[in-house]
Amino acid sequence: SYFAGMQILVVFVILGIGADDCFVFVDAWKQSLLLHDDTHKRLQYAYARALQSMANTSLTTAAAFLATAISPIMPIAAFGIYAAICVLMNYVLAMTMLPAVLIWHHNSSKCCTCSRTEIVEGGTCVERYLTILSWRKKIIAK
Repeated sequence: SYFAGMQILVVFVILGIGADDCFVFVDAWKQSLLLHDDTHKRLQYAYARALQSMANTSLTTAAAFLATAISPIMPIAAFGIYAAICVLMNYVLAMTMLPAVLIWHHNSSKCCTCSRTEIVEGGTCVERYLTILSWRKKIIAK
């Protein structure tokens, strides 16, 4: 039941690891659009593409923090154990919550429901997207 101010610094480490996990999974999700139209197949592809790199970075970081648990200095050991648990929880949440949010966004967004044919050939989806971008630029310019 030891909690020191040093444990609060774990937040910044987790923010960096979590952002990296988000970038990796979202990139895999975007790449899946060029291969599959079905949402389930897209998610399966994104999981297969992102799982290994996200697991490797999270597990090696957690192992490094767990290595500090053998320190005879109690605040350092407590920090390492706490950080390792936070890294593993971040991985679990990134692999469960992020795909759910991406599917929810995909299903609720008007522009992102386009097929890969519309995007590659410049169909109405691309026109809608460019219209949204020009509209945003006009608002920012004001």
